[in-house]
Amino acid sequence: MPRGERGTRQGLPSPPFRRITAALAVETIEPMRRTVLILSALIAVTLSACSGGFGGGMGGMLGEMLKQPEASRPGTVDAEAAARIISQYRAQHGLGPLRLDPTLMRLAAEHSKRQADMDKMAHVLPGEGSFANRIAAGGFQASMAAENVAAGQDSFAEVFRDWQKSPGHNKNMLLPNISLMGIAVAIQPGGRYHTYWTLELGERYVPRGGGRDGPNAGPAIMFGGR
Repeated sequence: MPRGERGTRQGLPSPPFRRITAALAVETIEPMRRTVLILSALIAVTLSACSGGFGGGMGGMLGEMLKQPEASRPGTVDAEAAARIISQYRAQHGLGPLRLDPTLMRLAAEHSKRQADMDKMAHVLPGEGSFANRIAAGGFQASMAAENVAAGQDSFAEVFRDWQKSPGHNKNMLLPNISLMGIAVAIQPGGRYHTYWTLELGERYVPRGGGRDGPNAGPAIMFGGR
């Protein structure tokens, strides 16, 4: 729903937004192994004029968690609080919790910083290579990996609500066969969108058959879906 001009909070401009979303599924197959990679992007684009309010209120425990300072503080993210909130949301859908993974935290921070440095929201930035290459080069060998990016939201509470309302982003947060995540935000004060968010989600690849790939490793398994 369109909304009117909002004030600046703690030096972070908060323009009205139009939300544009895109989702892309990328599948890479290796011998005896299939990895599914899902990307979703959300960008907040400034409009010259909007009216209305921010819809999609949430009640119960999840709503209370989103009201807490660690979730609503502008320009920063408390990763532990974000993991608790996403895990609570997953629990409402009968899914298991997520825990922070150091590698995914680092990859999220690096990608958010690159987005901010280039003042561009994208899954693939110049010089990075593909998402699959980026996470593999970063040390995360995935059986399943997904990434949400966003730009222009002040706080984790705001970007979580935006991701929740976008089908592609919401699907990533509710993937059934993942247990790990990393999240980061980077700021470009003079940039177009000011804040750049990255949420990495995934599960590490564990070879079957006593830790070996090969004839005894069992059939390839595709986690998640499209």
